[in-house]
Amino acid sequence: MTPRSSNGFTLCRRKVEATAALLKETKVDLTAAIDSLRIEIEVIKTYMKRCHPEFAKTYPRLREEAIQAIDPEWIGAEADLEIYEDVQRSIAECSNTGS
Repeated sequence: MTPRSSNGFTLCRRKVEATAALLKETKVDLTAAIDSLRIEIEVIKTYMKRCHPEFAKTYPRLREEAIQAIDPEWIGAEADLEIYEDVQRSIAECSNTGS
């Protein structure tokens, strides 16, 4: 291995390590955001059940309608595509650096 390719490998490894650290941090942030949303949803459901007793009866039907109307795969598709493209660019950069 030549010094140039060794430096390229080191740079590539550092990029991968930085990306992994960023992904871990992002996962923690997203998990916290999801937990916060779950709490907020429970507060709203509790309020609705207490202040609008008919809500408890109609909620299952409303939930089923929402499941049929909303495709959760589509909601985050743009963000997922952006992350995928970023990873692909990083891989391409590492491939170019190592040669």
